Amino acid sequence: MPRWHISILACICLLSTAPTFAFSPEEVSQGIAPSVAYIHVISDSKQFNGGFTLQNLSGQWSGIVVDQDRGYILTRCGILQLTGGDVRITVSFGEDASPSNEMEAKLVRCDKAHDLALLQVSVWWPPLPPGLRFVDRELNGLEQVYLVGFNGAQFVILGEVDWPPDPSPPGPLTGLTKVRSRLDPSTPTSINVEDMLHDMSEMAGGPVIDSSGHLVGIIAYASEGEFATIPQQFGIRHQSVPKGTYYVQDGREVGARLLALIDGR
Repeated sequence: MPRWHISILACICLLSTAPTFAFSPEEVSQGIAPSVAYIHVISDSKQFNGGFTLQNLSGQWSGIVVDQDRGYILTRCGILQLTGGDVRITVSFGEDASPSNEMEAKLVRCDKAHDLALLQVSVWWPPLPPGLRFVDRELNGLEQVYLVGFNGAQFVILGEVDWPPDPSPPGPLTGLTKVRSRLDPSTPTSINVEDMLHDMSEMAGGPVIDSSGHLVGIIAYASEGEFATIPQQFGIRHQSVPKGTYYVQDGREVGARLLALIDGR
C-alpha cells in the first residue's frame, strides 16, 4: 500500500475516535454548571515603576470550584497579576449570578506564567457547590465539548475541537487548543446569537466538559466580537480572532498547575 494511503487512513482513524455526546446540555446545566463561579474583581489605581498607572481596575470572568471543603476556586490571573493583594474579589453562583448572593474571596496564589489563580472563600453561606476534578487526558481533533461560563448570565455552549490544530495560538500561553462554537447566527434560536457572540470575554476561566461529563480543560481566551481578551505584561489587550472561537488549556496541564498552586509552588 502506498505510504500516503497509510497516512490518510491513520488520520481517519484518529479523527473517528472523537466521542459523540452521551452527556446532554441539561445534564451539564444541572450537574456541572452549579460549580461554575462568576468572578468580579475591583481594585484602586495601581502605579508601576517608571510612573505607569492603571486607573480603577475592574474585571469579570468565570471560575471553577475545585475544593468545596477548603473553599478553593480556580480562575484566570487576569488583572490579579497586576493588583496583587490590594483588591476586592467577590464570587457568586447560579444562572444569573445574583449580586445578593455574592461572597468575599481572597487571592491565595497567582501563577502568572500559566495565567491561573487560586482563590479562597473563607466564609460562605449557602455552602459552596461540589468541587470539580480534572481528568488526565488530551482533547481529540473534532471532539465535541461543552464550554461553560458567564456572559452576564450563565451559558452552556456546544463547541468542537478544531482540526488541524492551530500552529500559532494568540497570546503568551503555549499548548492551547482552539475550540469553535457550533452556534451559527443563521440557526433558529431563542436568543440572538450575534449579540451573544459579541462579547464572550467573561467566559474565560470557565470549564470545558467532554461528552462523558468530565472536566477536561479551562477556557483561556474567549472571543469578544472578533477579538479575544488576552493578558499581557502590563495589562489586558485585544487580539483579533474569529467570532465564536475559544482557546483552552487541557486538563492535564491545568490539573498539575492546580496542585502546585495549592502546595505553594
